[in-house]
Amino acid sequence: MNGGTRYRYGDTSDNPAWTTNYVNQTTTVTRFEDVIGGDLGIVIEKGTVKLSVNNPHGDTVATVTLPSSGNARGIDSWSSFDEYGNPTTSLPERYFGSMANLVRR
Repeated sequence: MNGGTRYRYGDTSDNPAWTTNYVNQTTTVTRFEDVIGGDLGIVIEKGTVKLSVNNPHGDTVATVTLPSSGNARGIDSWSSFDEYGNPTTSLPERYFGSMANLVRR
């Protein structure tokens, strides 16, 4: 495959377990994990682990990089939304939209 994204599933839901991205002869695997009842999500990509924090509506409002040892340095990005789920700030690079904690396809 020369370009694009392939979504892989771990069960019969529409929630991918991981993706494989093909860009310019480079392959990147991104894995998605749910924690704490689905209110938080973890994205693992190129050995980097990022925690996604969601608001009650399910929008990803913050990301935090988790180091392999020690404490996190702080919030990497923050996004705000109005009562209809429309973004009121710039969105992080890997934003999946409303109900992002489900990463549906």
